[in-house]
Amino acid sequence: MLGFAPQHWSALTSQAVEPLLDAAWVGAGMRVLDIGTGDAAGRAAERGAEATGVDVAAAMVEIATLRYPTASFVRASATELPFADATFDAAVGNIVIQHMGEPA
Repeated sequence: MLGFAPQHWSALTSQAVEPLLDAAWVGAGMRVLDIGTGDAAGRAAERGAEATGVDVAAAMVEIATLRYPTASFVRASATELPFADATFDAAVGNIVIQHMGEPA
């Protein structure tokens, strides 16, 4: 992957999180879903949102859970979410679309 170590990739991708959350108007009391989880769910929780992150990779869920204990994380596919309709006020995905087999 272009020679980037994971810590460098995270530093690069995390720069988009705050503008992403701002664009989704994420704030205190909102229920937010972060697809392709990590920094966005954690930062949403830091803003006072009830944040849930999903990722298909168990390792990513484990890492996110350790990094952001105030958010919830679930192993799930973005195309088969285990939530009822209208569970969340906003859904975000930071640098995740290129990992989707069928982005539409």
